[in-house]
Amino acid sequence: MEKTTKLVAAPDAGSGAENDLATACRYTAELIRTAGGPLRHLSVRWAQTAIEIEWPLVDPQLRISPPSESAQADSPHSEQSSVSGPEDNREYICAPLVGTFYRAAQPGGKPFVEVGDYVEPGAQVAIVEAMKLMNPVEADRSGRVMEFVLPDGAAVEYGQPLIAIVPSA
Repeated sequence: MEKTTKLVAAPDAGSGAENDLATACRYTAELIRTAGGPLRHLSVRWAQTAIEIEWPLVDPQLRISPPSESAQADSPHSEQSSVSGPEDNREYICAPLVGTFYRAAQPGGKPFVEVGDYVEPGAQVAIVEAMKLMNPVEADRSGRVMEFVLPDGAAVEYGQPLIAIVPSA
């Protein structure tokens, strides 16, 4: 079943392709934020501008594993902090969209969470910036933060693991 959400807005004072694109981007971000769940396809049309986004199918029951330790060691972005060994039953908070991963609200600011912190569902744990909009990343389960899979400022893909947690029982 296809769900359709419409946002209605007053026209912007300015007009032209640049304003149309900026408006379409704002409404795209708002639709993504208010969708209430994972999206498969999004289409936004504003004046002469159209934005269409399609995400790959992702099974929410799949447990996504981070890259192997050897692959991370070879990566220039391999910044890991870990409280315990890899034998625990980790699960991952994943990127809700394509963008840039940030641990804090502003450069040099206090991170939303640190390794060892306990999080509840709905707690903001990071930000993914996309199209100059800061999109919150929220915990989808309760548990203890065990590691940041990616460094601050890393480019991320939709569904890519960001933060490893051990869920609470």
